[in-house]
Amino acid sequence: VLAASTDTTCVDACSDWSVTLGHCRGIYGNLPEQQNATFADEFVDCLCVGWNNDAELGTDAMAASVGTCQACEGTPARVQEDLSTLLELCTIESQNGSASGAMTYTPVGYS
Repeated sequence: VLAASTDTTCVDACSDWSVTLGHCRGIYGNLPEQQNATFADEFVDCLCVGWNNDAELGTDAMAASVGTCQACEGTPARVQEDLSTLLELCTIESQNGSASGAMTYTPVGYS
């Protein structure tokens, strides 16, 4: 899915998501949910923490970026739904240390 916005706040927030997703997929592959629960949880954790090639954004910054990207007018509905699911998984994972939904989560790429 391609970005349809030139709003710099939206572009920056959605870029955080896109870079993080690319980095985490580089580590865990395209279908981490097909491995096992631990592997899927680690993949979701990578997304929630906002890992990229240099460091991590941190859970608060990543949640803010994902929330902003989700609310952007140019973000397609399918991506908005996907980001909503990620925010739910991140909340559950931060409370429980794992998220049962990680095994069925397949994020939508966004650039």
